[in-house]
Amino acid sequence: MLVSPFISKEEKAIRTEAEALDAKIILLTNEAFPERYKPAARDFHRCSAGRLLIISPKESLPPGRDTFLKLNAIAAKLAEGAAGIKIIS
Repeated sequence: MLVSPFISKEEKAIRTEAEALDAKIILLTNEAFPERYKPAARDFHRCSAGRLLIISPKESLPPGRDTFLKLNAIAAKLAEGAAGIKIIS
């Protein structure tokens, strides 16, 4: 299982490869879910199949280095002591 905000071009490429292998992914986002949020088709199908978990904050965080460093730190905390989880950052 991969856990990451998948921000950089390289991270996004790793996510694409992992999805092709039907890997499980935890995606961290800086954008809060709007009311009645439903992921786009690609993510919706992966979520409904139990292959993707999207974690978002209650309120959107501004895009930028500080926010993305915080998201990477959260990814590291999620992976701490969890067998089978790999951090992509």
